[in-house]
Amino acid sequence: MAGQVGLGGRTENAHTEGYFAVVAALVIVIISAGIVVNTGFNRIDLAVRRRYGLIDASGR
Repeated sequence: MAGQVGLGGRTENAHTEGYFAVVAALVIVIISAGIVVNTGFNRIDLAVRRRYGLIDASGR
């Protein structure tokens, strides 16, 4: 992956060039990806805790 620009690099380049609509769009993409990943980890965490009896079936 050497030589490829990631989302952070693209955001910085767009900011430097003054493309603020692109910066806003990339920030929305980054936030959305974070929400999706966090939701996935929360589901895995809940399943593991249920499996080992750390929480009851209601999720509390």
